[in-house]
Amino acid sequence: MNRKLVIVADAARAYFAVGLERKLHGIILEMSNHELHTHEPDPKKSGRSIDGRHFYDPHTSNKDIESHAFVNEIVHNLDHLMQEKKYESLILVAVPKMLGLIRKKLNPHWTIERSLALEATQLSLEELEKKIFMR
Repeated sequence: MNRKLVIVADAARAYFAVGLERKLHGIILEMSNHELHTHEPDPKKSGRSIDGRHFYDPHTSNKDIESHAFVNEIVHNLDHLMQEKKYESLILVAVPKMLGLIRKKLNPHWTIERSLALEATQLSLEELEKKIFMR
């Protein structure tokens, strides 16, 4: 029996579900990005002038930094679950940006059965099951 670990993520929320054959059998872990949208932009940091020279902050937004930190959390939990060797393959379902960030961090030894660029964190397990397995 091919046990799959299904990861569903966006910038604010992620969850891990178990898939057997062509069915999803429940969520085993849910995560929230508590840091997302908690920082207000500082209007003073749009640029600085020292002795007539202008300096600008890096172009990385707080939202991007928070997304990277959340992906690190997701991959850390994924690593823990995969070390238990209960799953033969992964199915990734995430918004395009998160999908790319997660794929960059994955262990190359893990088998990715399928990946879908899709906003799916608000879908029910039945709806998600149709999107994943009815293709």
